[in-house]
Amino acid sequence: MRGTHERFLIVLTPGFNADRMIATARHNAARFHCDVLAVYVEQQSFSEKDRRAMEEPLSQARATGVRVDVLKGPDPVDSIVQYARSHAITQIFVGQSPRRDWRTRLFGSPVSRLVRAAREMDVRVFPH
Repeated sequence: MRGTHERFLIVLTPGFNADRMIATARHNAARFHCDVLAVYVEQQSFSEKDRRAMEEPLSQARATGVRVDVLKGPDPVDSIVQYARSHAITQIFVGQSPRRDWRTRLFGSPVSRLVRAAREMDVRVFPH
């Protein structure tokens, strides 16, 4: 498609090794000559330990030239999708835990909700 410009979004979360997502996004961005952005959705339920755990991935993303924005909102999936749409994102890079609890079985995982909500974007899932 002529005139299409790729833009990648990395979704950073506590407890996930962001190295691989950042490296993959930067590698693909070099091939496509496109922008890479990253977001972290801060939630009220996060502990101080979660916030401290995010310092390294956020610093790492910034050190590689990735623009990082911290989002706040009651629903992380909605916050991510709204951000992605407003920034013309074409691909989202996100990590997923193999953990399955009763909420995930009943309502679906946040990643499956993200895939459904971001219909017009590609979502690349990196397992923990």
